[in-house]
Amino acid sequence: MKLITNPRNSCKEFRKVLHIMRITLLLLLFVTYGWANEATYAQVTEIHLSSGNKTLQEVFSEIEGKTEFIFFYNDNAIDLSKKVHVEKSHGSINEILDNLLEGSGADYKIVDRQVIFYKKKQDPEVRLPQAVVEKKQITGLVLDEHKLPVIGANVVEKGTTNGTVTDLDGKFTLAVQDNAVLLVSYIGYITQEIPVKGNRQLNITLQEDSKSLDEVVVVGYGTQKKVNLTGSVDVITEEVLANRSAPTMSQLIQGASPNLNISMNSLGGEPGAARTWNIRGTGSLAGNQSPLVLVDGVETNIDTVDPESIESISVLKDASASAIYGSRAPFGVILVTTKRGKKNQEMHIQYNNNLSFASPLNIPHFVDALTWVTAYNQIQANSGLAPIYPDAQVQRVKDYMAGTYKPEYNLESPPASIWRGRWEGNANYDWPSMYYKKSAFSQKHNINIEGGGEKTQYYVSAGYLDQGGLYKWGDDKYQRYNVMANISSEIKKWLRFDFSSKYSRSEIDRPLGIVGQSQGYILRSFHISRKLFLQRIRIYVSGE
Repeated sequence: MKLITNPRNSCKEFRKVLHIMRITLLLLLFVTYGWANEATYAQVTEIHLSSGNKTLQEVFSEIEGKTEFIFFYNDNAIDLSKKVHVEKSHGSINEILDNLLEGSGADYKIVDRQVIFYKKKQDPEVRLPQAVVEKKQITGLVLDEHKLPVIGANVVEKGTTNGTVTDLDGKFTLAVQDNAVLLVSYIGYITQEIPVKGNRQLNITLQEDSKSLDEVVVVGYGTQKKVNLTGSVDVITEEVLANRSAPTMSQLIQGASPNLNISMNSLGGEPGAARTWNIRGTGSLAGNQSPLVLVDGVETNIDTVDPESIESISVLKDASASAIYGSRAPFGVILVTTKRGKKNQEMHIQYNNNLSFASPLNIPHFVDALTWVTAYNQIQANSGLAPIYPDAQVQRVKDYMAGTYKPEYNLESPPASIWRGRWEGNANYDWPSMYYKKSAFSQKHNINIEGGGEKTQYYVSAGYLDQGGLYKWGDDKYQRYNVMANISSEIKKWLRFDFSSKYSRSEIDRPLGIVGQSQGYILRSFHISRKLFLQRIRIYVSGE
C-alpha cells in the first residue's frame, strides 16, 4: 500500500507544531523564572533596620512596612511586648529573625512572603526511674442486704484510677497497694470505703440508700414513695419555694419544674394578671391546654392560693395523670399540698411580709406634632395620595408650638363633636408620663400559727396581698384575702378526723368599663387634643 502526501501541506503542519512548541517553551521559562523569584525573595531581600531597644511588635511592624513580608503569630507562641536590642541593623530576614528570637523559645517558618511563628518543641523531660511499688492481687465478693450478688458495682482504689467492676456473681479481682482503701459504689446503695489492711479476700455488703427512694410524692389517690412510681412526676418541695418570693403561685413556681411552661398574655402587666400553664408543649391545636390543678384534692384556681401556705407541689406529666383523672386531665395534673401541723410541736407563730416596687419598661418616646404631620403627609405624597393634614391644620400645629395659637370655645359654632374641630391635632402631649406612674407599690403579709401534740395537730394561716397598678388615673389595683385552717385529730387508733377549710377573696379594680356594646377604657382621651394622633399612632422614637 502506498501513502501519498502533499509536501506543501506537510510543511505547513510542521511550522504550526514548531510555533506551538516555541510558545510552550516561552511560558515554561516565565513560570520557572517566577518560581525562582518566589523561592529566592527571602534570600535576596536585604532589610535595613534602625538600631536601638524596641519591642518585637515594633520591629515586626518596621519590617512589614519596608518589605513584602507578612507576620503571623499566636500570643502563646511569642511575647510581642518583649524588649530586644537590634544590633544587626541590616541583613536577610533569616539573619535578623535568628538574632531577635535567640533564647525566646519561639521559632519561625518562611512560606513565600509569609513568616509564621510557633513555639519550639521542648525536649522531653528526662525522669529518673522510680522505685517499683509492689502490688498484691486481692479478690472480693459484693452482696446486698439480702445476700444477693451486686452485678456491675464499681470497685476503685481510693486516690487512683485503678479500678474494676463486679461480674455476674458479684466477684472482682484487683491489684492494689498494701495500704490501699477500696471505694465500692452502686446506684441506689451507699458508697463504702473498705481498707485492705493486708487482706487478700474481702466480703462486702452494700446498704440501700433509701433516703431518695423514700421521698413521699403526692399522686392521684393519695401518696406514694418514689421507688414505687413508674410515671413522670416532678416534685417542688418547700425548700425550693422558701427561697422565692412572689405574689401568686404562678410566679412562685415559674422555672422550678422542667417542661412546666408558665406564660402571660397581653394583659400580663396588670395587677393580678392570670397566667397560662402548659406541660410539655402544645397538646392541642385549639382549646384549653392547661393542666388540672388540685389543692388538697379540690380543683382550685391556683392564683387564689397564698404561696406562704404551700408545702409541696407534684407535677404529673405523662399518661398516668389521665389514667387517674380521665378526660379532666389530658394535659397533666398539678397537685398542691398545703402545710399542716406536726406531732409534738410547740405552738409556733410566724409573720412574713414583702414590700416591693414595680416600674414600667420600654416606654416609647413620641415625636412632636409637627414632625408627625410632616412625616405623615410625606408618606401620603410618596404614595401618590392627598395629604392627611391640610395646610391650615399644619399651620395651627406650628402656631401652637410657637405659643401663638390660643383657640377659644365658640358657643355659637361649636364643633360637630368633641372628637372633631379646630382643637384637635395641635398639642404635644407626653402620653406615657400622663398615663403611667414611675413606680407602683405592692405589699404582701402573712401570719400563721402551727403546732400539735400526740393526738391533734393544727395549722392556721391568714394572708393579705395589695398589688398596685401603673395607671395614674382611676383605681388600678389587685387585692387578695386568704384564710386557711388545717386541723387533724386522732380520736381512736382506728378513727382519724381531718378538717381543712380555705377562704379566698380577690378584688380587681381597673380603669376599664363598658361603653355601649363594646369594652373600652374609662381613660379615653376625649377633651384632650390630638385625638386623631391617638387613633393613628404608629410612628415613634424608641427611648434608650
